[in-house]
Amino acid sequence: MTTYDYQVKAEEIEQMELQLDSLTTKQLQEVAKTLETIKQSEEKTKMEHAKIYFTNAISPILQDYAEKTYSILQIDENKNDPSVEVILKNRRGFELTEHDPCKKFIYFSKLC
Repeated sequence: MTTYDYQVKAEEIEQMELQLDSLTTKQLQEVAKTLETIKQSEEKTKMEHAKIYFTNAISPILQDYAEKTYSILQIDENKNDPSVEVILKNRRGFELTEHDPCKKFIYFSKLC
């Protein structure tokens, strides 16, 4: 069994609070700048991972579905925005059956 423990221990929080309380105003400003840099870096990494996930996991499913339904698949990825617009076109429309492999994926994507 694998366990992932992301809890923050009370002693760690207390130690951080003590350290913050002992900083000067200038030091607190530096900490704030560093925290902002960390947040921006993490957001950038998160977006990069999301794009890789889309390219490697979601896009092939959509391509397979488009091929099986004789459809046109358009994927528009915005370079400056994390959003991706996906359009499926079919002259006859789409009917999602109970056994359709993309049904759960399409439903999930509407929830997100």
